[in-house]
Amino acid sequence: MQILYRLKSMVFLFILFLGLFNLNRLSAQPNGEGFVVGKTYRLESKVLNEERQIFVYLPDGYHQSKAKYPVVYLVDGSAHFHYTSGMVRALASINKMPQMIIIGILNKDRYSDFVPYPISYFPNSGNSEKFTLFLETELFPFVEKYYHTETHRALIGYSLGGLYSIYTLVNHPQLFNSYIAGSPALLHIDSLITATFGEKLKSNPNIPRSFYFTIGGRESDAIKDCTYRFRDILSFNAPATLNWTFNYMENDDHSSQVFSSFYDGLVKIYSNWEVPINIANNGFEAIKNYYENLSSEYGYKIHLNANLINSVVKRLITLTHFDNAINILVKAALLFPQSPSLRNNLGVAYEKNNQFELAKTEYEEASRLAGINKDPYFSIYTENLKNIIARINNKNVRENYEAQILED
Repeated sequence: MQILYRLKSMVFLFILFLGLFNLNRLSAQPNGEGFVVGKTYRLESKVLNEERQIFVYLPDGYHQSKAKYPVVYLVDGSAHFHYTSGMVRALASINKMPQMIIIGILNKDRYSDFVPYPISYFPNSGNSEKFTLFLETELFPFVEKYYHTETHRALIGYSLGGLYSIYTLVNHPQLFNSYIAGSPALLHIDSLITATFGEKLKSNPNIPRSFYFTIGGRESDAIKDCTYRFRDILSFNAPATLNWTFNYMENDDHSSQVFSSFYDGLVKIYSNWEVPINIANNGFEAIKNYYENLSSEYGYKIHLNANLINSVVKRLITLTHFDNAINILVKAALLFPQSPSLRNNLGVAYEKNNQFELAKTEYEEASRLAGINKDPYFSIYTENLKNIIARINNKNVRENYEAQILED
């Protein structure tokens, strides 16, 4: 399976290369609009005595909402920002994890930032404590001042960045709620692991934390051995409140597991985010109680919002549990009266339940709210309204028409 995945990736890259090659041969190119993934900022750091650059990704609907969002801090942002942003966006869109702000940190000198003590073969190494101080006293305040953030933070790193993620988990566990370390380069701090990590873990505070790390089956025996040693130290010394997972990726080497490490880590850490369907079928209050109980696991109060409700009812509608979806959406629309997507999705549920007049009323309200708020989905709401009117009047609707379920 892994070989097939890599083969597909190679084929895709080859096709992309051919496309770019042919594109460059064109004498003239059409004008296109920009496609923006995020923004970049430069921060003057007093702690590091230098300028640092960050990338910022904001989730869909961020500017149309006053909701607060948890934050992913991604080291080696220049290498991993684009696909990690897409990964988080995709998982959040199907309610496998919360929508999150992503801060990609560009590291000028990885040896300096990630390695906790000087190593002769890594020039400038040994300044990870200073880098941590930069995060805690300069970057966190910057992000929390200019963006709507929850208190939940996740740290993601790979290779030397994974080493830093583990070092921070052990030595500064209060800074983040979740940690992902893909193929961590622990070989470089093997003596530190053996000498201090066990006692450090024993003294960690009993606060809920999640941790996911990987190693490839095709990595060197030396790298695997020190990773196993750290796994064993965790087994004997980790506090009960640390929910950790180790994944041995049998067919991967050090370079091939980065995407899978991040993806699988996010899925695992946020595995309880999606409301089980049996709970969803018990109605609005059951969904509300589920997220209230989940708040203690993730370390912040999870506020019910229109997007969460829409994600739940989308599954109910797909499973043809129309009455349950309608009951939830009626209560949600009262709680969030300015949400056009909730009214639209209530219209979809009514329409699929053959309650066309009620569907028409909801599509009208969705279109009205969307027009006021300049909602990007305004045309879809009005299309749903146009087609339900046609159904009521026994006129033809467009071929292959199906009302669209949307989220804010």
